[in-house]
Amino acid sequence: MTTKEFLEMMLDERIKLLLFRKPSEDGLKIEEAGEKVIMELDEGKKDKLEAYMDLMTENMAQNERNAYIGGLKDGIWLAREIRRLGSHTNIDI
Repeated sequence: MTTKEFLEMMLDERIKLLLFRKPSEDGLKIEEAGEKVIMELDEGKKDKLEAYMDLMTENMAQNERNAYIGGLKDGIWLAREIRRLGSHTNIDI
């Protein structure tokens, strides 16, 4: 496993922890109602809706991943800047 693959795996695991928390009771009711509606659709419409939902889910997951990575990069940049400023002012950081 390369370093890049390892970092991607770690990021994916962290994002899963953040995204897949236990839903609220209201969330579960909405989820059940949506499942009921989907099950009542004819096969053609159900397939199209499921393909659409898969695409939207994948897009949202990629957006979340990009936002997380962007925040991580910002945090690393900020830590470096604080350290750099500390070294120029003789302050221990």
